[in-house]
Amino acid sequence: MAIITVTGRIGKGGAQIKQFKDKDVIVFSLAEDVFIKGEQKTIWYDIYLNNARNPEKLSEALKQGRLIMVNGTLRVGTWTTNSGNVLLQQSINVENVTFIRSGGSKQQSNDDYNVGPLEEPEHQVFNDQEELPF
Repeated sequence: MAIITVTGRIGKGGAQIKQFKDKDVIVFSLAEDVFIKGEQKTIWYDIYLNNARNPEKLSEALKQGRLIMVNGTLRVGTWTTNSGNVLLQQSINVENVTFIRSGGSKQQSNDDYNVGPLEEPEHQVFNDQEELPF
């Protein structure tokens, strides 16, 4: 099990609430900009929050473009497209979300949201015939 902390911006569409095993799970994509051999690259993560105390309120705050930091368990898998390309899928089961203030804000503190202990979600396998859930 790998614990990871990632700072990035929420992807297109923001957060959505999905039902998995009769439980509300907040899902969204997160873009992290990194430099590899001097070039800026964007790494995308699929984010799952499955123990949010108030998923409706939290999902409203997780809007497209918002800068956040997440901490959780990293999962890595692959899937193959119809054309035979093997793609990497990285997901994080989040334990903690920090809302990072940017721009003209003069406040120094960040807003933390502790999700609490995680229940291991059922891992899903996707193929090109199915639409990804986010």
